[in-house]
Amino acid sequence: MTLLDQISDALGASGAMGDLAGTLGASPSDTSSLLSAGLPAVLGGLGAQGSDGVGAMMGMLGGDAGSFVDSIGSFFAQGDKTGLASKLVGSLFGSQRNAIESQVAQASTGDMSMVSRFLPMLAPAVMGLLGKIADDDDIDADGLTEQLAALAPTGALGDVLGGTTDEDREGFIQGIGELKDAGGLGALVPATSTAAVPAVAAAATSGAGVTHQIGAVAAATDERDRNGLGWLPAILLSLLLLIAGLVLWQCTSSEETAEVNSSDDETETVEEAVSETLASRAAGIDNLSRLVGLAGDLDLVSTLADAEAGPFTVFAPTNAAFEAAGPALAQLSEEEVADSVKYHVVLGSYTAADLADGITLDTLSGERLVIGEGPTLPGGPRVVLADIEVDNGILHIIDGVMVPDRFMIEPEPEPEPEPEPEPEPVVTIADLAIGSPDLSTLVTLAVQLGLDGPLADADAGPFTVFAPTNDAFDAAGATLDRLDDDQVETTVTFHVVPGLVTSDDLTPGATFETLAGEQLIVGADGTLNGSVQVVTADLVADNGIVHIVENVLVPGSVLRSLATADVNALFELEPIQFAIGSAEILPESVATLDQAIATLTSLPAGSMFEVQGHTDSDGSAEGNQLLSEQRAASVVEYLTAGGVDADMLVPVGYGETDLKVDPEESPEDFAMNRRIEFLDISDS
Repeated sequence: MTLLDQISDALGASGAMGDLAGTLGASPSDTSSLLSAGLPAVLGGLGAQGSDGVGAMMGMLGGDAGSFVDSIGSFFAQGDKTGLASKLVGSLFGSQRNAIESQVAQASTGDMSMVSRFLPMLAPAVMGLLGKIADDDDIDADGLTEQLAALAPTGALGDVLGGTTDEDREGFIQGIGELKDAGGLGALVPATSTAAVPAVAAAATSGAGVTHQIGAVAAATDERDRNGLGWLPAILLSLLLLIAGLVLWQCTSSEETAEVNSSDDETETVEEAVSETLASRAAGIDNLSRLVGLAGDLDLVSTLADAEAGPFTVFAPTNAAFEAAGPALAQLSEEEVADSVKYHVVLGSYTAADLADGITLDTLSGERLVIGEGPTLPGGPRVVLADIEVDNGILHIIDGVMVPDRFMIEPEPEPEPEPEPEPEPVVTIADLAIGSPDLSTLVTLAVQLGLDGPLADADAGPFTVFAPTNDAFDAAGATLDRLDDDQVETTVTFHVVPGLVTSDDLTPGATFETLAGEQLIVGADGTLNGSVQVVTADLVADNGIVHIVENVLVPGSVLRSLATADVNALFELEPIQFAIGSAEILPESVATLDQAIATLTSLPAGSMFEVQGHTDSDGSAEGNQLLSEQRAASVVEYLTAGGVDADMLVPVGYGETDLKVDPEESPEDFAMNRRIEFLDISDS
């Protein structure tokens, strides 16, 4: 059985619910509805305090919860005379009190006024029963906290209790401490007067108050058994006292009556119930502490704490409302602030239903308060929690602070702030390339080589990219297909220059170091690498600039490597033929050499090749060495005569020192060793 079930059963079995219904002025069904809605709220509120709060509560009970439990019926019958129970509820629910009362009202058949009087009766009873259960079952604070946590409400009530703050928990512990100092739960039930019976006789001889004394005697019978016939002696005793009083009244003179009435020992001592006023109710709501403080400074508390004064209607701004109104209130004098606070107190009692559009209400400030449509209050505040009824009026909690019109100062219009310029969107070289479908081949190669990272980083660079179109890559396909991976990387990075190079910088003779480590040269006609034109210039990005070019730029090192391979393959396929024992080139080799001229003259300036002459081993080594030098020189002479730059070619004879076939065993072997070869020495 859960704690909720145990406490619900205990309250039902105690017979005290009738007392509670009588104090609230509620029907048994309404009281049962309030209990069903309020009990989860109180248990949930205790569970939200955590082990420290539950431990403080158990320390306050001090193992003596049973004595209060035995007096629950008496407590319910007389109500919260001391006002301590209302403060206890304020400590329990803290800043969530109003919202929790609203949830209980919505979940029951009671209104807000009834709920605000019901919870101060229920909360102490629940704490006392929890203490008794803990004592009987030997449950410590941690164990009780765990059981309370298991009862945490869900839904809207759970959401409200979930907003319990550390400040709320500290307030609960402080409130428990104050109640402990006041005497614990026992302080909620003031001792019943021992002069009740003599008072009946005194009242009887005076001929007045008999019925009242019968009720007092009945209420003083705390230990009666409400489930059996324990009530019978109390009723019989009351009837006997009534009869005795009537007899005494008839037989005693007025002089004797006066004497009896004046006797100090037999004077009726009946304690008056402590009223709940606007001041005490507001003081129990943490979210109204700013208003309570201002009312105290203005000596309004004594007026609002007088149960006989009024009635008043108070429109109570929350602490958040005062915080928002801080700048406006700061412009007012102390007298104007005082009148503004009094402007929230209306003469007369007005429920939310009375606040019709256009109605005017008189306030303590002397100003008239006009209700607007909605309803709204002057300046726009609205009622967020209505109809908290107390003995001297009604409290409405509002979400704003009202200031009389005569105090309103037109604020100087604040200058319109200059609109912040919209930041330009970041556009990188990669963005430009990706956004140009005609550059997709370049983008693919850049991604494969890991260049997409730097080119997509707005903070990198800057870079200048010479971007070949897809058509340019297609045109260079035959050349590119011959490249190995290193040569492809060298070719792609040859299109990227660190730094910014605009079209104005592409002047004849200008050179630029590329990421490939090779020079990009602007020719006399403004073309790149000897023949490549820029077709679209100066596409600016945040990390550099892009020029679109019509052809792929092939680095000199790659061109020379290809040229060397081409010439050597040509000479291997069609070896250069010389007269026997001579450096004279035979006519059948002229066509081969002319093809070599075409290849060599297409290379960029700065290219240099070693033209190597080799012989077979037939003859003397000295003779072969001389012959190889002569034949190499003869080939260089023919090539330069055909237009090849003489500085590009260096003839070198190797004689028989570098035989391709060794040993030579056939005429073909000897022919293979007699050859001309090219070696790229541009970087040597």
